Amino acid sequence: GNPGSAYSFFGIPKAFVAKEKTDSPNKTKADSATVKIFDQNNELIRTMKIKADSGFNRAYWGFEMKGLRQPGSPKPKPNSPEPGGLPVYPGTYKLVINLGKDADSTMITVNPDPNVPNNKEIYDAKMVMIKRIEKSTARLTAITDRLTDAEETIAKVEAELKNVEGKDADSLRKAGKAMNDSMKNIRNFIFGKPQEKQGYGSPFQITVNGSLGDARNEVLGKTKIPDTQEIHLTEEAEGLVNEAVQKTNAFFNGPWVQYQKQAESTPRKLFKEYKEFE
Repeated sequence: GNPGSAYSFFGIPKAFVAKEKTDSPNKTKADSATVKIFDQNNELIRTMKIKADSGFNRAYWGFEMKGLRQPGSPKPKPNSPEPGGLPVYPGTYKLVINLGKDADSTMITVNPDPNVPNNKEIYDAKMVMIKRIEKSTARLTAITDRLTDAEETIAKVEAELKNVEGKDADSLRKAGKAMNDSMKNIRNFIFGKPQEKQGYGSPFQITVNGSLGDARNEVLGKTKIPDTQEIHLTEEAEGLVNEAVQKTNAFFNGPWVQYQKQAESTPRKLFKEYKEFE
């Protein structure tokens, strides 16, 4: 079965839904319900969109809070579901469900797992540390998003240069390759250098993303308030994230600005030559 808490609701028959106008493009269609979970402080901790059919519907919440998108993962499309995160602490949570113009709510009690040590002071201290680590994770994700955007821009410029010949076009192609090489170095600093030769295992590398993962695992893996070791690992990871930020800023404030100027001043072919139809 599904772990978590089941909740049920009754969907409006489609015949009624069809009469409703959906003027604004952002308006959620009435056949998808939005579920929001609030904690004891009335803070929103999880949002889920679920498919709703007319009649009786049953869905599950797995007792998880909102998660965090990881560095290097594809940018989510508008309206894509938020990632799930860590389990919530035992207690009472409010579930609010919206379907079209209708809303309803219910309270859900999350009972302690008898196999997991249950200490609010330890849980809260670990959460403070995890939130601190997640700030660095979000900074790293912003960097990898920026690199992806820049790589896509270079690909567009390359496409426009496809049938263009001459010194200026060659020079711009060369500059584009240099930009990609610089960004590859930043990515390798964040994720590690991919192994190019076949062999046994990967050589050990200290990476920014790996250091954040180590700090997070160390905090979550212990049933105690984070102390010297966890704080040291977190500070080490934060230092590496700062270094990644500096490398990225230096690249976008220097070489990238030059490349942009060069691309803007180089004639490129945006239009194909069309012949008349016979």
